[in-house]
Amino acid sequence: MKKTLAIILALIMVLSFAACGKKDPEPAKADPSAKSEGVMTYAEYLAAADGADVVIEGYVTARIDGLAWGNCSLILQDGDGAYYVYRMPCDAAGFEKLTIGQKVKVSGVRTAWSGENEIKEGTGVFEVVDGTYTFDYVDVTNLYGTDALISNQNMKTKVTGATVKAAALYKWDGSGEKGDDLYLTLTVNGADYQFIVETDLVGSDSDVYKTVEGLTVGQVVDVEGFLYWYNGPQLWMESVTVK
Repeated sequence: MKKTLAIILALIMVLSFAACGKKDPEPAKADPSAKSEGVMTYAEYLAAADGADVVIEGYVTARIDGLAWGNCSLILQDGDGAYYVYRMPCDAAGFEKLTIGQKVKVSGVRTAWSGENEIKEGTGVFEVVDGTYTFDYVDVTNLYGTDALISNQNMKTKVTGATVKAAALYKWDGSGEKGDDLYLTLTVNGADYQFIVETDLVGSDSDVYKTVEGLTVGQVVDVEGFLYWYNGPQLWMESVTVK
């Protein structure tokens, strides 16, 4: 009897250890391209006419505080592309809900400005919906100089192995001062492109601002940020790494 009891206790201990070592399955990740009823796909949004009413949905990847003027700007991304919502009416309580990764639906008017597709200033109306998702940076280095680059407009992107062509300027023409946006010219795939530190997005006290201020001609860098478009790519930098 004692021997049988000992065997039973041993089996219970083995099963207990096995149960403790078993990991719960990870929850399935949301489909970033899934849309609520009545919401356009990214392709439908791009195909809409300039001035058309649109309804889009995506996950917040960047936000710009314009609350002093009663607005905010957003970059949303889904599994197919990214959207720029420019100066949407917003108060402090609403802005607090627009956290990075939060799914948001926006109704507004589609327009384009110098190649940048966006929700027109003052027309956006947002609704926070259930769901969160975060995106990795997509390497678009090899797309620079090709027509395919614009398909990544507004997305979280990175460029690797770029060479500093000229020291950064305060404002686009160098007429600014410390604290203004920084404009940096980098050579990618043999051609020169403009990269920007938008202080409304990252602040003039940020690490990326200080790093770009100190760059010198000939240095090689990797850059991460958002692929804004103004008559061509103007990547808004979030981080710069000197190689």
